[in-house]
Amino acid sequence: MKKIEEYFRRLKQQVPYFNYHNETRMIVSMIDRFVPNKDIAVLDVGCGHGRNITALKEKGFTKITGVDKNPETIALNKRNGHACIHFSELKKEEKFDLIVMSHIIEHFIPQDLIPFMENYLDHLKEGGFVAIATPMISAPKFYSDLDHVKA
Repeated sequence: MKKIEEYFRRLKQQVPYFNYHNETRMIVSMIDRFVPNKDIAVLDVGCGHGRNITALKEKGFTKITGVDKNPETIALNKRNGHACIHFSELKKEEKFDLIVMSHIIEHFIPQDLIPFMENYLDHLKEGGFVAIATPMISAPKFYSDLDHVKA
């Protein structure tokens, strides 16, 4: 067991996606590289506590809407000055240039993921971007989140 723990400890130091802060930096850096126009409409799906929203704002993006299902998380984001709504409040006609989905897709079985993705892709402007980040099955804590369904 000690060998396995040591392996994952070393791996965690080498691979930034085991650390939310580093992962957020990488996601935003990639977005900044491919989406140079900061004056675009961004939707952060499953925004959680707003770490991606905060990082995108720090890079100069200004039109960011977070969407989540947890009322407490939504309230926290609003207190922190982020535009955040319940997913049911997203208007059918609203369109975004960039949709961010970080640590979302691993929570769905495939037959539920397809309609979920199609729903949000309906909100993507033509020529828009989608950024998806998900933990790898080899991540030491992948199965410690009991909501994780599929890597």
